[in-house]
Amino acid sequence: MKHFTRLAAIGLASIALSVPAMAQETNAVPSLADVIGTLSSDEISQMESDVAEQGSLSLDMDITVDAAVNEAIADGLISADQAEDAAASIELIQANADFFNFDILDAIGEVIESGEFSIEEIRQTLEGFNTLSEAGKSLVGNEDFDVTDTSDDSLFNQLSDADKQIVLNEMPVVGEDQ
Repeated sequence: MKHFTRLAAIGLASIALSVPAMAQETNAVPSLADVIGTLSSDEISQMESDVAEQGSLSLDMDITVDAAVNEAIADGLISADQAEDAAASIELIQANADFFNFDILDAIGEVIESGEFSIEEIRQTLEGFNTLSEAGKSLVGNEDFDVTDTSDDSLFNQLSDADKQIVLNEMPVVGEDQ
């Protein structure tokens, strides 16, 4: 589960906001660490607050993200498919924000920087998460969830059989831990 806990909307929004400007300067897509490094502590706090308090990004942020994504597509930095996957991921995270109990800003930074998973795999995992029961979402959205922990008292073993099948078969980022 360590990989799944790295997913977050803030990171996707930060990338979309910062890639066009930074890419023009360097002709390369910057790392998420570089992007986050350019944000002030007030900007980071505001994004974390928006997600924690509202469970979603603000309308202003949504508009800014949409504009940045469109510019990134026009500049050839991302494909339309990647943009659609990122937008779908953000929507799924917003819809399920109450079920995640981890620092999503740090989490998304790690998964994107590692290059281990694509935006498509993140979207697929979040779609699987969206189909879990509410009890399943509460367990899988827990930072301590680990699909490889099969002890009797593990969070994985507390899932219903149907939720276990979703985690194992429809959530590639979580299934990677197997």
